[in-house]
Amino acid sequence: MTTKKPTPTLSLLKSFYEVGRSRSFKQAAENLGLSQPTIIKQVGELEQQYNAKLFTRGRNNNRLTDLGLQLMPLCRSVINGVKEIDEFMQSHGKLIHGTLTIAAVSPITSPKP
Repeated sequence: MTTKKPTPTLSLLKSFYEVGRSRSFKQAAENLGLSQPTIIKQVGELEQQYNAKLFTRGRNNNRLTDLGLQLMPLCRSVINGVKEIDEFMQSHGKLIHGTLTIAAVSPITSPKP
C-alpha cells in the first residue's frame, strides 16, 4: 500500500504567504477576503501536512520560523506563476491569430495638376 504525498493547494499557499507577509492572521484574512478562522485553519492544515511549524505565534505578531522564511519565496514564485498563467490564458482568447495581407493598387493615371 502506498501513502499519498501531501500536496498543498494554492489557497493554502496563498494564506500562508499572506500571513507571512503581513505577520497577521487578521490582516491576511482581510487581504484575501476570507474569514480569520479560515486563514488559521488553512495555515494549520499546511503545517499539519508537512508536520512543520511555519510561524511562531504571538498575540500581536506572528513571526516566520526559519522554515517559513525559506518557504516564502517559493510561495511567491508559485502565486506569481499562477497569475501569469491566468493572464496569458485570459489574453489568449482575445487575440486574433493569422496573417493579414494588405494590397494597394496604384492609380492608372496620375492626377492632373
